[in-house]
Amino acid sequence: MTVQEVKAALPAYLQLYVKLFVLEEGNKLPPHRGPTVDHTIELNEVDGKTPEVPYGPLYAMSRDELLVLRRTLLDLLEKGFIRASNSPAASPVLFVQKPGGGLRFCVDYRALNALTKKDRYPLPLIKETLNMIGRATWYTKLDVTAAFHKIRIAEGQEWITAFRTRFGSYEWLVTPFRLANAPSTFQRYINWALREFLDDFALAYLDDVLIFTEGSLHKHHEHVQQVIKRLQEAGLNLELSKCEFDVQRTKYLGFILEAGKGISIDPEKVQAIRE
Repeated sequence: MTVQEVKAALPAYLQLYVKLFVLEEGNKLPPHRGPTVDHTIELNEVDGKTPEVPYGPLYAMSRDELLVLRRTLLDLLEKGFIRASNSPAASPVLFVQKPGGGLRFCVDYRALNALTKKDRYPLPLIKETLNMIGRATWYTKLDVTAAFHKIRIAEGQEWITAFRTRFGSYEWLVTPFRLANAPSTFQRYINWALREFLDDFALAYLDDVLIFTEGSLHKHHEHVQQVIKRLQEAGLNLELSKCEFDVQRTKYLGFILEAGKGISIDPEKVQAIRE
């Protein structure tokens, strides 16, 4: 969305944070933030030795897939999220169908992930999370834009993420989807960014942030401003089309939250399970 489009859609009390919702701002290469934030890849030793990083095959693609692949590579290169690589490692790429139609670009990191030492940083327990918000009267829901792409690959480890395509080999400068430990790395970072507010009036499950307030709308606005200010300081942009502000009924993590009525399971999720 453009600046003018964001200004028109954003609530008046959040106009200071327009840039946080502008698409171009969310597509910028983030800075390195040091060893406690940047994503590191540590391989398990095999027979006392560090294993070689896998070198996978090229997967056959249709003409339509090749056209989408070329557009995707050009877009990622323009953003600075990937660069050309001469790495001895290489994972294959493939496409999966999006639920709403279209193709989603994926790097097949299964072989690399199998060798990677797992980061056991926990994701929030959904049941525990929901128990904290039963008496809330106001909700705001935020969605972090391309969350994993807000975290840099540790300097010097980019070559491990290399992938092969018909159009050459490339490596990631930001954390790609489907790479082992990427969720843990991002959850650790967003928990740090919102550490003063978590379980008080804010929750974060990966890129889904919920702000909940038991009290007045004015108090809720203060909570929303505090959270958004911290996300801005952390360099995390937001997808306006997926956000909801100042509502008394919303969906979060497969549940319906409603002021005065508590929490219920989303019927759409129940129907999907039945089908």
